[in-house]
Amino acid sequence: MVTYLTKQFQSVPALMAIYRKIGGQFVSTRSNTIHAIKKDNPSVRISRYIEKFGSYSTGYRHLSEAQAVVTGAPYRQILSKLHGKKYMIFTGTTPSLTVKQIREDHAHFDKLCVIGPRMMRTVQQANLDIEVVPSGYFPFLSFPERKSSQSQVVLEGAGIDTSRKTVLYLPRGEPFGSFDMMMPEFAEKFAHIEMNLVVRPHPSQSVKLHLRDRIRFLLMQRNIKQNGNIFMDMNYFKLADLLAMADLVITDGNSPAEESLFYGDVPQILIETHRLSRKTISESMKKQQSSDDDIALALRIYDNGPIATPQDDILAKIYQALESADAYAKARDENYTFVFGQRDFALQQAIIEELRQFN
Repeated sequence: MVTYLTKQFQSVPALMAIYRKIGGQFVSTRSNTIHAIKKDNPSVRISRYIEKFGSYSTGYRHLSEAQAVVTGAPYRQILSKLHGKKYMIFTGTTPSLTVKQIREDHAHFDKLCVIGPRMMRTVQQANLDIEVVPSGYFPFLSFPERKSSQSQVVLEGAGIDTSRKTVLYLPRGEPFGSFDMMMPEFAEKFAHIEMNLVVRPHPSQSVKLHLRDRIRFLLMQRNIKQNGNIFMDMNYFKLADLLAMADLVITDGNSPAEESLFYGDVPQILIETHRLSRKTISESMKKQQSSDDDIALALRIYDNGPIATPQDDILAKIYQALESADAYAKARDENYTFVFGQRDFALQQAIIEELRQFN
């Protein structure tokens, strides 16, 4: 049996792409993650591992009996107790992944399934004595065609006018995200233009919904209620449908900025703040003992489109990004190849067939 272990919801799209092909058993330590998984996949086989109950927990029993455990995060404390073959499926593109992090957090796996050339370069420098294979990016298996009728129906069902251009804002979670700094400006400017704005907070906030985040999002929803073109997506949509329909993607330089490269013609804006910028990423990676070359390659994500800050006129930046989309097309295409490699799904399928033998 293949068992998929995840605490965080952001790992689910990659793991679910495999589950849909071969089945298996999901296990999570968090009730809110289980609820979010079941909302989109009501028939999924899933149990909870309550760590304080140890081996008496149903989830632990599934993990301990699994021949293969597939996960999207290190979870060393849990995985070290298990005897099944341990697969690491990287479920985000992690632009600033370092050699030090690979050595410290991933040496306990039997197999690392690496997304593409950039990540492979980092992992190979770590020189771990484990199997490393290219696997492609598993969430792409469920990405619809660009502007597909399926995605259009999904958005229209929520009241979004798809005849308008749609701007998709995907901030990071705390403590690095730009949401609180950018949203007042977005709300003010979009009240007067014929475009949609879909705001999708990071799953660490929209799924877990701590009291502070709940209050923040409720206040923002109240402020934008009178606007018929601004939508707060609290994990209602699938990210793939939003990216397929977006005419512009705005991010904090996180994984969705690179996932949107799947649709090569989608322009981007990259937000920089005092919390997260090319400068802060460089400083952080230097502390992780990264080389200048490593840092330069991690920062290529910022070549995908214009840079915006909280001090800029965001509407002017949006028009600039839409008008200059072609000027950044070559950089976006090169970055897709660098991050993900080939555009077919042969690598993903090879891993799926390998895992199928355990079910």
